[in-house]
Amino acid sequence: MALQARFGFEQIRFIPCRQAPHKQAAGASAQHRRDMLGLVTHSIPEFIVDDRELCRPGPSYTIDTLRELRGEIGTSQVLVLILGVDAFADFCSWHKYDEILSICHIMLLRRPGHGLAGRGCEHALYEKHGTDQITQVLEAPHGSIYLSDEQEFDISSSDIRRCVAEGTQPRYLLPGSVWNYIRKHDLYRDPQP
Repeated sequence: MALQARFGFEQIRFIPCRQAPHKQAAGASAQHRRDMLGLVTHSIPEFIVDDRELCRPGPSYTIDTLRELRGEIGTSQVLVLILGVDAFADFCSWHKYDEILSICHIMLLRRPGHGLAGRGCEHALYEKHGTDQITQVLEAPHGSIYLSDEQEFDISSSDIRRCVAEGTQPRYLLPGSVWNYIRKHDLYRDPQP
């Protein structure tokens, strides 16, 4: 919500993936993940749960989703992919990663314990496309990587899943409605006895 208010984004889309190419199953079906997103976003009109990847067969590639979005909004609208710095760490292993900045900007959110790589492909991309001027992002349709100076939040989905699997309530890490949903549907339980 802070990003939407600060930068005036018309909308922020939350796009659950059907099948992440780089990760193992999340412990909840795509439908459950979409429903939980709906519980969090339902009262904020600028937040949209976009289930296009759930409707597409096969792995969920970000490039395909970005191409679809670009086709819908036209070539002159600003399009920003928001990622945690931790997710950007393996960006160059993504399918057709080298085409992404020709479609959108990337906004990186700081994460405690994670920083930008000091070398390698991701570092080279940031050196070439990085900016500390938000106007470069808000005034052009694509092409920049912006490292946000927003406050870091030490909340991760893997921490929440670990708490639930261990039988611990992830207090203060997620809204009560989502915690109730997880309990009702018995999600993220450790399959090991």
